[in-house]
Amino acid sequence: MGHHGELHAEGGIGPLDPRQIARARAWLTVALIPLAPGGTISPTLLAVALARLAEHPACGSLPHAALSELATLTLRNISIAGPSTVLTSALPHLSAPDAETALCHAARIARQRGNLSIQSATLLDVLADRLGVLPEKLAAILEVTAMLDRV
Repeated sequence: MGHHGELHAEGGIGPLDPRQIARARAWLTVALIPLAPGGTISPTLLAVALARLAEHPACGSLPHAALSELATLTLRNISIAGPSTVLTSALPHLSAPDAETALCHAARIARQRGNLSIQSATLLDVLADRLGVLPEKLAAILEVTAMLDRV
């Protein structure tokens, strides 16, 4: 793919806004770390994550192909540099409200198979701390996301 500024919208519209790409990449980082801390994820779970993230304008405003390509790049970066380094580079592109909302989506995606795994719960806790989300707020996020996907 190359540099993230080279992503183009479908239909030949032209290059995408680098700020939009950076914001989507930050959201993808927050969402993918609990699912793939080593940078590897099943195609099915990645498709679920992308569908969930596309529900929010931070990611949904990108064409699906661009979001998918950005997710692949983010996963590759996580596998090479590690989740902490990739998260550090994403932090400047997340406002406090964005960080909380991205964490909500990450928690909901991580619950896709029902209960949170111990690994995902631990990673969400670390993410919340790095994002400046208070433990009480994380507890509320986890409670609400558990309610959203009850069967």
